[in-house]
Amino acid sequence: MCERFNKNRAHLTRLIYATKSFAKKQIIDEFSKERKGDIVIDGCQTISDFLEELTEYGALRYESGLYHVVA
Repeated sequence: MCERFNKNRAHLTRLIYATKSFAKKQIIDEFSKERKGDIVIDGCQTISDFLEELTEYGALRYESGLYHVVA
């Protein structure tokens, strides 16, 4: 199961950095579509939590309803 989480988190991270700017719903929908509905990235962390964590670490910036990758 841990391998599943690692693969999904890595895929989500690649998607985030490839997209550069996105709304939360947009990235969740795209990730769900690409992973055929398997959107579990951790046993106790949701995609929303992951986005918040990346924002806290400074990897993303949240502005006017959109997340932006910080270059």
